[in-house]
Amino acid sequence: MYVYVARSARRTVLVDTGIGPAHPLIDRWYQPTRGHLGSALSEQAGITPGDIDAVVLSHLHFDHVGGAQAFPDVPLFVQREEWEAARAADYTVPEFLAFPGANFVLLDGDSEIAAGLNVVLSGGHTPGHQVVVVEAGAGVEGARGPILLAGQLLETATELEQVLRGGETSDAVRKVLNLEPSVVMFSHDRRSWQHPATTA
Repeated sequence: MYVYVARSARRTVLVDTGIGPAHPLIDRWYQPTRGHLGSALSEQAGITPGDIDAVVLSHLHFDHVGGAQAFPDVPLFVQREEWEAARAADYTVPEFLAFPGANFVLLDGDSEIAAGLNVVLSGGHTPGHQVVVVEAGAGVEGARGPILLAGQLLETATELEQVLRGGETSDAVRKVLNLEPSVVMFSHDRRSWQHPATTA
């Protein structure tokens, strides 16, 4: 599971929070290998959890929201439709949504989070899944157009490549591809996809 940091002139935004601390139900069923979010932020981005001004959650499955407890009082942006779906039984771990200092901000569709950083309601993987669109020139080498943080709308770069070769896809995927991203990054794939024009 990969999380991303996006910076604007005024905000440092974390996209998803990872699986979070040990939890008996998750550990029993999934036996995950955990990294430490604070260490990863320090080593990869040169920041601490205290530097995060906002968190965007692509969706509320446990492996994307489990680390949210590390950000009390920080705005946690999620689509209202996703919030309502997640409060149903067997959707996510309830205590990941109700913890001291939880500050969920419910969005109704596409929204600007910071200058040059927007969320787009995609649906698809979950009813209220959202992707993050970062304007070009936001620190990704070679990016000449928007950078798309796809969450789990698409699982892998290989899946995206199959779609682009004419494979079947969903309306949700077509919607975000119409944004013409130059780079697409995924939650469950280390490899990103770059538009051929950015690698020429």
